[in-house]
Amino acid sequence: MIRKRGYSLKGQKLATRGDFQRKPRGTFDRIEFVECCRDFAYSKRGNVRRYPGSGSVWILDGASIHRHPEIIHFLRSIGIVPIFLPAYCPFFNPIEYMFGYVKKTFQRHYNESSGRDLIPFAVQTFHRFEGFNMSRVFEHCGWKIQGVFDPNGPMSTEKHQVPDIWGNEQELGNEENDLGFRERERDATTTRTT
Repeated sequence: MIRKRGYSLKGQKLATRGDFQRKPRGTFDRIEFVECCRDFAYSKRGNVRRYPGSGSVWILDGASIHRHPEIIHFLRSIGIVPIFLPAYCPFFNPIEYMFGYVKKTFQRHYNESSGRDLIPFAVQTFHRFEGFNMSRVFEHCGWKIQGVFDPNGPMSTEKHQVPDIWGNEQELGNEENDLGFRERERDATTTRTT
């Protein structure tokens, strides 16, 4: 699954302990993407309404599958406004933070070597995030409720309050990001010279 730690000599491959098997990767072509968009837009669960209703603005990255004229035409024809992010700017995309939250949950609560089936655990994890309030994440990415985009949002260095998956808020300072990682400075006394 997701390796957390490993060891190696400088310049050699990283060695890890534990069972690791690469699972088969799935592919997602344009036709399947259009079907998924159509299914989600027309389902009651999606709660998608015509612009300016709820769920009517979709934020997409610059992948070629997302920018295809057929998909853009389809989304606009049913009243959805597609907004495309600039290249190499995942910090403007709220779904990247959601992927980070899901990945963090997998790292904490799933052990691949336990023999536990992955599918039920993945379904349970995604159900846990189904009611997750993404409004603060959208604000952190620079998206305002009024539909205005402020690119300075994720670039600011002020303290942020980010909700966790249970709706509690945690305050993050400059030294910790949304996923709980901290940047460490190297201390001159701990470095060894040979």
